Amino acid sequence: MRSAMKWLWTLAVLSLAVMPLACGGDDDAGTDADTDSDTDSDTDSDTDSDTDSDTDSDTDSDTEPAEANVSGTANRDTSTCPPYQDGIGDLCVYLLEECADLSGEVASAIVADANMSDPFNSAVEFTITGVPDGTFQAYAFLDDDNSGCAGGPTEGDFWVAAGSCVEVTVTDQQDVTGVELFFASKCPA
Repeated sequence: MRSAMKWLWTLAVLSLAVMPLACGGDDDAGTDADTDSDTDSDTDSDTDSDTDSDTDSDTDSDTEPAEANVSGTANRDTSTCPPYQDGIGDLCVYLLEECADLSGEVASAIVADANMSDPFNSAVEFTITGVPDGTFQAYAFLDDDNSGCAGGPTEGDFWVAAGSCVEVTVTDQQDVTGVELFFASKCPA
């Protein structure tokens, strides 16, 4: 009988020891739920807000818009007499990468209704705006037959003959003045 009692006692102790394990959801204060609610709230809010967004905006001058102006006069010689039409038309002035090659246009200007009918007094002033830095070839013609500036000079227009362009250099976006273009001939057919 003594061994039966011992056995019961062991069984009772074991059931008390196993009970907390089987009932894990029991809110028994004696069970070490160790939720470790160490609400130390040390969230380290030192989120290093040194985002160093470098608003210095290191934009190179290469991306700045071209604002230089190139200005001067276009004039013609008596060798262009008589005008093909009336000597009045749009003055088409270009800055080109290569002389007389309109496909390499860098900047241009049109002076509408330029009067170059008098070979002794026919200077027409022009200004080309928005010119970037660089070295270019100034080229021009007077559209005497009203065919337009697009496509280049046509038969009879006063023009700066190929090879007679004027070199223009723009540095540090400084304006260039005093460019003189001279028409000594009419565009051949």
